[in-house]
Amino acid sequence: CGQRGLVIVHRSLHIRLYSELRKLEKAKANGIWARIIKNAFAPVFAEPADYVVGNPPWVFWNSLPGDYREDVRVAMTERYKLMAARASTMTRLGSAGKDLSSLFVYVSLDKYVKPAGTLAFVVPQTLFQSTAGDEFRRFELPQGVRFKVRMVHDWVKVSPFVAAKNKTATFVAVKGEPTVYPLPYIKHRPVGRFDRESAELAEVMA
Repeated sequence: CGQRGLVIVHRSLHIRLYSELRKLEKAKANGIWARIIKNAFAPVFAEPADYVVGNPPWVFWNSLPGDYREDVRVAMTERYKLMAARASTMTRLGSAGKDLSSLFVYVSLDKYVKPAGTLAFVVPQTLFQSTAGDEFRRFELPQGVRFKVRMVHDWVKVSPFVAAKNKTATFVAVKGEPTVYPLPYIKHRPVGRFDRESAELAEVMA
């Protein structure tokens, strides 16, 4: 439709956004939206960093909305090879139990970590020990860039999250080096009870 058509589309989107914000303002529910929008767009302009730390969403691929699911499918199968080509259909992605956290690990290392930089994430422990994590454990980004998993901490027995029953792990990786086996895999077990909502770090470590 050319540049004029693009301008009309952008104007339409701006009008819709403005209308929604006006509704929220009248309902006195608008105070938080500026921060949400700022936060949503922040990664687009972020420069690669020496250290990236986070807890990505643990969402199964087949739980995503349809349009977003197709975008994720392309990223998982074509760019990051987190799903075998022979199993790249939507049905097979869902049945294989692919978790969105694996894609967040690869995208973050690819886009937001400098060469020789470090990433530390909270992820499902199954990425390291299930067949659904087979492609994840290639530890290789586009253009053949490797990343080295330095260590994995297994928190399954500790069950750190009150509301979630997911198996939990944390790991540290360095961009630009190959993973070397054997690598440290540390299993944590609780020796006493503690309040997972409010305990101080010293109490948890004890």
